[in-house]
Amino acid sequence: MKIRHLLNSLLFLSLILTGMLLKAAQIKSIGVPYVQNFPKSVYLSGNQNWAIAKDAQGIMYFGNTQGLLTYDGKYWQQYQLPNRQIVRSVATDSKGKVYTGGFGEFGYWSTQNKKLTYTSLVKLIPKIPQLSDEIWKIHIDGKRIIFQSFTTIYIYENNKISEIKGPGSFLFLHHVGSRYLIEVLDKGIFELKGHKLTPLPHTDQIIPRNIMTILPYKNGSMLIGTSKDGLFIYNGSTFTPFQTPANDFLITFQLNNGSR
Repeated sequence: MKIRHLLNSLLFLSLILTGMLLKAAQIKSIGVPYVQNFPKSVYLSGNQNWAIAKDAQGIMYFGNTQGLLTYDGKYWQQYQLPNRQIVRSVATDSKGKVYTGGFGEFGYWSTQNKKLTYTSLVKLIPKIPQLSDEIWKIHIDGKRIIFQSFTTIYIYENNKISEIKGPGSFLFLHHVGSRYLIEVLDKGIFELKGHKLTPLPHTDQIIPRNIMTILPYKNGSMLIGTSKDGLFIYNGSTFTPFQTPANDFLITFQLNNGSR
């Protein structure tokens, strides 16, 4: 009887271990994505990559400290801006153009003779002797392209550039659903409507501030992530701290960005 009991126990334990191994195998094959690392010795460019975009053909574009990097799945290529600026931002449109921004420079790349050729748009800026800002964000909004620095929003449309200033310095422009929202430091959150900035209700309070991400959330509300004060829910009129175990971690180690 003892031997039979021992055999039954071993069989039961074996079934449990088999089930655990099968579950682990399923997680490994289904739940864990394939990750491939590309060291600097492979892509042969700068250490820092500031922005990433992908075009309709699946080609990847990277804003790098030494210029614009491209990767087609097999080959890496590097392209430099006119004054070898750092590429801080990159975006692609449906027509094959690649838009980039850096210090004192923004424009687009188009394919000519199987190579990318750069066209600067800075010369279209009205009444400005020299652009002295970094372009941190680029958004494709239909036929218009939005370039954002910490002092100005530039809108490129119909081969013209229009400038939008705020009541203070900007942080980052966020694309939230069909809306474009930006924090004006010490003034609150503003929405870009056409060529005007409109303040959102009750966002001029002290916190949240230093907003690094704004994401769509439940029932038309927004999830707002700050660099050092954690997460908040904004329902269109009030802010509520988002109670989650992740909040302490984000406050301690500083949130930098977010994605839905």
